[in-house]
Amino acid sequence: MGQPLKAPAETKACHSGFTLLEIVLALGLTTLILLAVFYVMIGSLQSFQRAEEVSVVRALAREEIERVKERNVPLVAGLFDGSVPTPQLDGFPPPPYPVSADGYTVVVNSVAMDERLFSLVVEIYEGKQRLTSLETVVKK
Repeated sequence: MGQPLKAPAETKACHSGFTLLEIVLALGLTTLILLAVFYVMIGSLQSFQRAEEVSVVRALAREEIERVKERNVPLVAGLFDGSVPTPQLDGFPPPPYPVSADGYTVVVNSVAMDERLFSLVVEIYEGKQRLTSLETVVKK
């Protein structure tokens, strides 16, 4: 007789779309990627701030060395860290001393190498932490 009856074809519209599991996995993966990006950005900002601080501190130490070189101040051997009431001897080290305008502590160590040469070490501290140390040789 005729052809057998077929069941109506299921439409694709009933099965299209995303499951809840797929959505949760996509959101989780997106969250992980965003967290990684933010972590890298925060690390970059911290590195930038640290590099900027190192630059400022090194410039302060170089400035202190140049200040000693520019002034015709008689060099005196000794450690000048502000721990004695009158750290300046015959105008050495030149002011401002021992604390800079930025609040860093400046320590100047002058060691006589011979009758004409001095080893001059300038250290910059923030609290008890040494941030940098620069050394040069200066003629008396």
